[in-house]
Amino acid sequence: MVRRAQIILASADGETNTAIARRLGTTNPMVWAGTCRTLRRSPAGTAKNS
Repeated sequence: MVRRAQIILASADGETNTAIARRLGTTNPMVWAGTCRTLRRSPAGTAKNS
């Protein structure tokens, strides 16, 4: 849960997925999955993707 929040906040700050993955010691697919999951569930993401 904490890792997902860190990914979301870093992404919102404009950090690239690769930079987030390196900084947090995870993989690009994990970062991508976290940001996509959030965009699908959040009201802002829903409006943005409509």
